[in-house]
Amino acid sequence: MTNSSAKRRFGWLGRAFFVLGAVAILVWAWLSGALSPALMMASPAGRGHFVTDSILADLVVDIDGLAVEGLDKNLSGLTYAANTNTLFTVINNPPAVAEVSTDGALLRLIPIKGAKDTEGISHLHGNKFLIADERDQSIHLVHIDPHTEVLTLDGPPALKLDFGNFRNLGFEGASWDSRNNRLYLVQERLPIRLLVVDGLYPEDPDQERFLSVRSHRLPWLHRLALLDLSSLIRHEPSGKLLLLSDASKMLLEYDEDGQLVNVLRLRAGMHGLQSAIPQAEGVTMDNEGRLFIVSEPNLFYRFAHESTATEN
Repeated sequence: MTNSSAKRRFGWLGRAFFVLGAVAILVWAWLSGALSPALMMASPAGRGHFVTDSILADLVVDIDGLAVEGLDKNLSGLTYAANTNTLFTVINNPPAVAEVSTDGALLRLIPIKGAKDTEGISHLHGNKFLIADERDQSIHLVHIDPHTEVLTLDGPPALKLDFGNFRNLGFEGASWDSRNNRLYLVQERLPIRLLVVDGLYPEDPDQERFLSVRSHRLPWLHRLALLDLSSLIRHEPSGKLLLLSDASKMLLEYDEDGQLVNVLRLRAGMHGLQSAIPQAEGVTMDNEGRLFIVSEPNLFYRFAHESTATEN
């Protein structure tokens, strides 16, 4: 082999190793979530963060990773009920609904019979709630009042969808929009998607039900930035949609036109957090504009607007 041939060969190998190394770094950055903020900011909508009408603006944590006494593990979805001014969350193993105060205190635990993998819960109105079972890929209507001691999902579901063979990658969160009589669902991954369900509960109970399920497409760059979707909330007073990603450690705020408005990062040092939220599984807001997040195994977080948090 001549010297020139050897140089060309080793030069080609060097470039190949350089490309492979660069690809490996990019894959690591994507899988670790380190690339997510950059991908968000690269989007035209992403450059519009922190606008004045954001419901996430100026939020700081005022309850940071409180362990909910009486709960040990598997804390999942979260919803706020205005009529009781309390929060309801689900536990997937053993299946149960837990009612929690806005300060993170366990008020009661309600076992669920007939459930396989409860991951999401959403308050409709009064004593009516929807519970999402990921393993069954089903949504169930349940009644929870102050006297409820046990729930059962043995009856037919209100909604059942088929996501194929990935039984542990189905419904991760549900949020009812009473203003538009609409249900929002998120699928965790493979693929990551936001589903919109119309016609589940017609405004007129005597009206025939025409069910419509469609996919609400997020901008491709945002889908690339997200490693999963673990929960969501449709904030009715503002019309905003909040999407929670555990793996990407962020909460995304979209307006009614589908434009990204703000991003709340859930990493150490952001918004007063002492440590990153380890596994964010549920999100909701109350009538005061406070944001609540629950994380496995049993951690409770509350964010308030900076002026309110300072007063408290």
